[in-house]
Amino acid sequence: MAREKADYRPMVEQLNERFPDKEFLKPDEAAQFIGCSRRTVDRKFKGSFIKGLGISKCTLARLLCS
Repeated sequence: MAREKADYRPMVEQLNERFPDKEFLKPDEAAQFIGCSRRTVDRKFKGSFIKGLGISKCTLARLLCS
């Protein structure tokens, strides 16, 4: 059985505190949270965004912890 990364839950909690009313984040919001440009988010997490929705907070937390 796969184990979750050590910082996964705290990362999800931070995302929930910052964006309590959203389940999916747009690229601009993800860039703001990470502290980088929109272009960097597009390049690093290219295949993780769902067209019209964005990226789920769980997916973003998993990618940031890996």
